[in-house]
Amino acid sequence: MFHDRLQTPVVMIVFNRLDTTRRVFEQVRMARPLKLYIVSDAPRKHKEGEKEKVEEVRRYIESGIDWECETNFDYASENMGCQHRVASGLNFVFQKEEMAIILEDDCVPRPEFFRFCDEMLFRYKEDERIMQISGCNLVPEYRAKEPYLFSMFCSIWGWATWRRAWEKFDFSMKEYPEFRRKKIIYQLFPEAAAQIIEGEMDRVYDRRMNSWAYRWLLSRMVNSGLGITPPVNLIENVGFGSEDATHTTQSASYQFDTAAMDFPVPPRNTVYRDYIYEKNMASKHYRVNPVQRLVVRYLPDEAVLKIKKMYYKIRRKS
Repeated sequence: MFHDRLQTPVVMIVFNRLDTTRRVFEQVRMARPLKLYIVSDAPRKHKEGEKEKVEEVRRYIESGIDWECETNFDYASENMGCQHRVASGLNFVFQKEEMAIILEDDCVPRPEFFRFCDEMLFRYKEDERIMQISGCNLVPEYRAKEPYLFSMFCSIWGWATWRRAWEKFDFSMKEYPEFRRKKIIYQLFPEAAAQIIEGEMDRVYDRRMNSWAYRWLLSRMVNSGLGITPPVNLIENVGFGSEDATHTTQSASYQFDTAAMDFPVPPRNTVYRDYIYEKNMASKHYRVNPVQRLVVRYLPDEAVLKIKKMYYKIRRKS
């Protein structure tokens, strides 16, 4: 339940982007959580100037914690990469905590985000069907009759979960070959979305893409774990177009307006997937032409990122 001080621990995952980190941290600072975890990767040795950027981000946060709270700093001494750093950082958190709210360094939350996560975490604490809560609604124009949605689509741009769910996270993706052989993804998602998700998971499984998020999505799918999405968007992703971004290298055109939300959130009597929302989600965000699909599926991650950066630089100039 919600108090004047946020009781649920907040996890910030940071790296080398001070500009976006500032915006996220200012919202965390306003929430004044009783517990704060900072997970930081170490700089890459071959990246000139990155050591200074990582140290600057760490110093900024350490000096900015001006409220009374328990702090835990999980700093890597050697660069681990996105997927290993996030996974190991959350392992560290959930060894200590039963639940947590998680923000990466480019996901700026509205103040309502913290209360929404807090209410949902306590409301569904014992419900094994629910594995994730998101603050991001990527189809904000969809107007559901319910106060929040249950879906297999659930963004990690500002999210929360429980130890009981994270314990089911399988970094090795050992179930994926059988999952793929039986075409289970096509049973869970609309076909266009399934094609793209399968292509991305192929790249992660073959170690051509450095992503913890698709490993977590597979863990949710294997365990039939639904996510909760708010009726409005509570997160602004400000990482698009940044040269230091890992995956969001494209322009800011995929950002969405945020909106206010009323509290307390009314309870729902039933838990069921909103298939109409999922259909809208698939048609809006999973439409690519055959050439794009081949590029994403078969090229190494580094090549895909270079192509994306070139494309969006040209698009911004035009």
